Parts: sequence; structure tokens; C-alpha cells
Amino acid sequence: MQFIPKQDLGNSCLNVNIIRKELESGGKLLPWSAPSEFWKPVTASRIIQFREAPIQTHDCVFDRGIPEPLAFLKIEGIGAPKELITFSQQYRYDAIFWTPPWKEIYRTTVERPWSWDYAEKLGTMLKDAYESVGYKVVEIPKDTIEIRTNFVLDNMDRLKRK
Repeated sequence: MQFIPKQDLGNSCLNVNIIRKELESGGKLLPWSAPSEFWKPVTASRIIQFREAPIQTHDCVFDRGIPEPLAFLKIEGIGAPKELITFSQQYRYDAIFWTPPWKEIYRTTVERPWSWDYAEKLGTMLKDAYESVGYKVVEIPKDTIEIRTNFVLDNMDRLKRK
């Protein structure tokens, strides 16, 4: 689990960490070779992250959320496991911020080898996955990192005042 304080917002993705470990160890639990199983360690890691985050005393920003494997499974033509839906409803975030697919900044990596077309479709399905378990999704504008960060922080502050 990696907690990133609001003042130290950075880049930490559990999916990437799991994929890297599998690739380094010669493991087969990869999203492209075992999509019907990959969601399990991803979800378990996100639940641990959620439980261990100091959400009662700090503003916490998670790079990804528990409902996201719903989108990945759907794009792969795999039905949503009941337990994943249950976890997605049980562990609730205060807000969901979503950046729409953005071709100009999309890059493939060893851990993310998908084409732009696949990434674009998945990005839209991610928003749909959150909405399917009851979230109102706030779209982050396509702009500079500073503007996007301030947008999220300003909206977090608004939520606290409600």
C-alpha cells in the first residue's frame, strides 16, 4: 500500500506494480493472458490500499479504484463477478475524478501494451463502471498537469464544505 499525501501527489499504480512483478518472476497472471483472474490480485490490493489509507484524518487520492476491473472484464467479454460488484459497493470513495481518453498523451509501455483504440474504449468503460455502481463521475479537463491537479484539489475542498 502506498499512501500519497495531498501535498505529494505523484504516480503510483497498483496494476503496473502487479504486472511488473509478474513479468519479472515469469508469472502468468497478466491482464492479457489471464484476464478472468487478473482482477483478483488487483482488487485485493486496492481493498488493502483503501483499508490502510488514513481517510478519517487525511485527504486521500487513489490512482485507481476498486470498480475499475468491471470495465476491464467487460471489454474482454467476461461477466462481472458478483464479489467484485459487492466490493465495489462496499468500499466507497467520496468522489470519482475521471480523465477521458486522451490520445495526445497516451503511451504504450511494457505494462500497458494496448492500442489507442483499445485504451479509448476502456477509458470510456471505466467511467461507465463507476456509474454502474452508483457514482457520479466528475470529468477532469484535458489541460496541463497543474490545472488538472488544481481542478481535483478544488473539487475535493468543495466536497469537504458540503
